[in-house]
Amino acid sequence: MQIRIEIVPLARGGLGVTVTRARDDPAVMNLIEAVLRQIAQGWPVVVMKTAQPETITVSLQPPVGKRGGPASTPEDQKIEIVKGWLEVRGRMNQEVYAHSRGVAASTLRRWMHELREAGKL
Repeated sequence: MQIRIEIVPLARGGLGVTVTRARDDPAVMNLIEAVLRQIAQGWPVVVMKTAQPETITVSLQPPVGKRGGPASTPEDQKIEIVKGWLEVRGRMNQEVYAHSRGVAASTLRRWMHELREAGKL
């Protein structure tokens, strides 16, 4: 059984207390209530809430899909990034531009070479 008690400060100088539990075991519930009573006695303002646990579905099957690295960048996005670089070239550092678009400078240079060879620039 897992129980989580989150305590956060409130703007008025009090506390916000959230209790998350999976089951209602009477012995554990008595313990939780005793802890909450102690918290309530020590602070002028206490807001207490209970929450349902978040469940995570776990699959025992391995994911089905292609092997290898991440999916490649779509060609239209490559063209957009390269054309953007050609517009700002001379006013901005290539590495700064590439990283601002989420790619490495070497990747940007490779895409420029590939697109020029394919006649798409």
